[in-house]
Amino acid sequence: MFVKCQPIIKRVISQDKVVAIILLHTKGFTVKLPSTKPVIKKPPEDDPYFHVCGLDISLSNLGMAKFRYYLTDGYLEACDARLVTTQAEPKKSKVRKNSDDLNRCRSLIQGLEEFTLDCRFLFIELPVGSQSARAMASYGACCGIAASIKALILVMPLEVKAVTGKNLASKDAMIAWGVKLFPDIPWLKERGKKDGHLVKANEHIADACAAVKAGVLTEPFLNAVAYAKGSYSACA
Repeated sequence: MFVKCQPIIKRVISQDKVVAIILLHTKGFTVKLPSTKPVIKKPPEDDPYFHVCGLDISLSNLGMAKFRYYLTDGYLEACDARLVTTQAEPKKSKVRKNSDDLNRCRSLIQGLEEFTLDCRFLFIELPVGSQSARAMASYGACCGIAASIKALILVMPLEVKAVTGKNLASKDAMIAWGVKLFPDIPWLKERGKKDGHLVKANEHIADACAAVKAGVLTEPFLNAVAYAKGSYSACA
């Protein structure tokens, strides 16, 4: 049963940044929503939900992971994943560098729009800084693409790593974490082999999964969930 609540006035997060609790005030009493700890039991089919997506973006790779977020208990169900890749034109190519970069950005935007068409919120961990002029160009492209997304919530690198339980998790550790928690999404495997091994490019999908896990604990998202609960109650 949903209750129409007033705006959130307080949010408490435990020291390990894993448990988020929202306190909402209604007429005469306080409603404490369930913790956003992982929910093991899947909600019933009629439980309201919306889609969210995590992004791991660079000019060469765009990892995306889509989840259903169930309103009642904050249950996350992995739905799909995709990796969009772009490659620079060979140095001997007659295509100008700026035109090449523009075409690569267009490819990323097209893949992003197609995959996230039904998503209510997108979570992204943007690169921080750069060590070369070329890396700076990639960073600018990523910021531009991210700026075009309306329902975007930023997550910090340490928040993303923290959901795995290791603040300095390696790329292989991130992949292992993602596959263990979400084995049903289409992880990338070696081609031409019946039981191909997972390829290193899965790091982008794993980071996208982690962005979702971190994103659903952020204050902007929790505010949106509280609003959605109130709207659903009013329409029920």
